[in-house]
Amino acid sequence: MDTIITFTPASLIAGIVAACAGFSSIAAAVGLVIKWVQSAKAPAKRVDERLAALENTVEDYKEYFDNDKKRMESIETGSKVTQKAILALLSHGIDGNDIDALKAAKAELQEYLIEKN
Repeated sequence: MDTIITFTPASLIAGIVAACAGFSSIAAAVGLVIKWVQSAKAPAKRVDERLAALENTVEDYKEYFDNDKKRMESIETGSKVTQKAILALLSHGIDGNDIDALKAAKAELQEYLIEKN
């Protein structure tokens, strides 16, 4: 039952060569699996990058639209005040008696101009 195991230099070299071959085969297989996983994830990664870029663009446009909306509201308010003042001037020019409307329109226009700047 006592068996003696002996190693010869040839069998030792053959074992080392076999171990190296096995290791390189496993490394190649792992490399292929990693490459396959990366190529499988590549479209999702590109989509995520594009989506992030689009979200940033949308945020920029939201800010632009908000600024434009505020400016348009300001222009609309100014236009209303100016139209009221012109209407009061026309009324006074026609009647010559509508001084109270002129004073009110002047006060409103003055208030608008002060608040605007």
